Amino acid sequence: MDKAIFFGVFDFVNFHVCKTLLEQGIEVKGIHVENKERIHYLEEKRFEVGRNANFHEQALVERDEQLDSGATIVFSLYDLFMNFNEGILRNEHVTKPIIEFLKNNQNNNILVALLLPAQMAEYSNDTKAFRNLNDFFQQLRAVASKLQLIYLPTVYGPWQPNTFLFQQAILKRMNLCEDLKEIREGTMDALFVDDAVQAMLGIFERGLPGSFYLESGRKDQWQRCASFLNMDKNLGKKNKRQLVLDEEKIKRVPIKNAAPIADSLTIQTEHLQRLLNQEL
Repeated sequence: MDKAIFFGVFDFVNFHVCKTLLEQGIEVKGIHVENKERIHYLEEKRFEVGRNANFHEQALVERDEQLDSGATIVFSLYDLFMNFNEGILRNEHVTKPIIEFLKNNQNNNILVALLLPAQMAEYSNDTKAFRNLNDFFQQLRAVASKLQLIYLPTVYGPWQPNTFLFQQAILKRMNLCEDLKEIREGTMDALFVDDAVQAMLGIFERGLPGSFYLESGRKDQWQRCASFLNMDKNLGKKNKRQLVLDEEKIKRVPIKNAAPIADSLTIQTEHLQRLLNQEL
């Protein structure tokens, strides 16, 4: 991989993938999809990557029309969904430039990696949110010549949005938030973001189209994380549906050498504490 383009570069999972590629010396172009004013901790994230000469930030309207062969495009519907922001996919001013961009590069051997909520791996959910995701997914699939679908359960770690239950639990310890009104994450499994990123990079590097389901390989991993945070045992039950995958179509990718739960959740907690102390 010589170059990567991220649509929604400052979103949670996307941002971690971007940082890791920059650390490996890969040129990264970050394209804003949503209004920058809505991105939490934008300046702090810019500080982490902006000093790297390989990082270039652009608005959607400023995107290049043609890419060199071998580039990888990463688009995280997972992050849009978890941020309750999938509604922007109904906006043609957002989707039309993206689809046209992919059409213009169909003959350039461009790999498109699409990050998706785990719930989309098995069944059709007829909620408005999933209809928005699926409608855009079908448009994108029609124009992407080489497509990787990467399904993610709960991903946790630094920069996790407040829409996730682990981040909520950490904030509640600090008496800083109320309960979520809606739980979106799939609670059948949980992956530390650094481990998930390494697995995704391995998939990108192989460059083969296909569908991949990332999993911890550990029984009740989400509940074990929740227990470490002393969360209510009933919180994750609603979305704990155990997915039955069509393994002829979707390859399971278990995480190797996963970080211990205590270490990874402590990293997330300490990162959040530092952010909040900066605001005081």
